[in-house]
Amino acid sequence: AVIAERRSALAGMDQAAFDAESFTPAGPDSYGRFMRIRVMDMWMHEQDIRAVVGRPGHEEGLAPQAALDEMTGALGFVVGKRAGAPAGSRVRFELTGPMSRRIDVEVGERARVVEAMEGDPTVTLTLPGLLFTRLCGGRGADPAPVRMIGDGELGEAIVTQMGFMI
Repeated sequence: AVIAERRSALAGMDQAAFDAESFTPAGPDSYGRFMRIRVMDMWMHEQDIRAVVGRPGHEEGLAPQAALDEMTGALGFVVGKRAGAPAGSRVRFELTGPMSRRIDVEVGERARVVEAMEGDPTVTLTLPGLLFTRLCGGRGADPAPVRMIGDGELGEAIVTQMGFMI
């Protein structure tokens, strides 16, 4: 009954309601962002349960893509602040499997995710998309499958500092 009521309320909202200022676990933002964070959170907890019961899955579709989108937005913070990548560093994340994507981060005055990297990566981290989400979520995942090309010291710093989940 609660789910049906909530679905009805969400279906009745217009774009202005989703764009309205709201509070989120990441600080002030739109109600839409609040809902995107909730989708990521629910999907992460689903993956926690799947890991415990040995039933992997749900790596394709809107929820895992929304989770990746939300995590991607924090990579500047992870690379620049948490891992301490020096100015001029360029980091590439190559995610493989059903959740594959390329994410590039450049470090200038601040580290930020970029559409296209200028120059070669300082380090490239290649790993399955699901492992990426587990590491970002601080889920104690084994980072051994992460392949690093380039500055291994920077790569290690990034992998050990990926757990940022809000």
